[in-house]
Amino acid sequence: MSNGWDWSANTEEKVEVNGVVILSRSYNATDFSLDRAIGTVFNLEYGDDKIKIIAGHAWYLLGMACRIEVNGKYIGGDKIVLFAKEPTTTA
Repeated sequence: MSNGWDWSANTEEKVEVNGVVILSRSYNATDFSLDRAIGTVFNLEYGDDKIKIIAGHAWYLLGMACRIEVNGKYIGGDKIVLFAKEPTTTA
């Protein structure tokens, strides 16, 4: 997973599994989004695996945190992520 920005406030978030990009978002940080401010939970599938990426605020509230789970098991990143919400689905 990578999350970077440049001096023009352009931000790119990318998740790769075995060299395959399964999530990619680009935006300018000046384009405020409540979802990005609150944090988001991404539920992705890669083959038979269910990948959950939780991106939100760090427990000390001064930075960002990211937790990665595969098939419900923690595999890396921060153990505590605050203010990340599950996406809503509509039928």
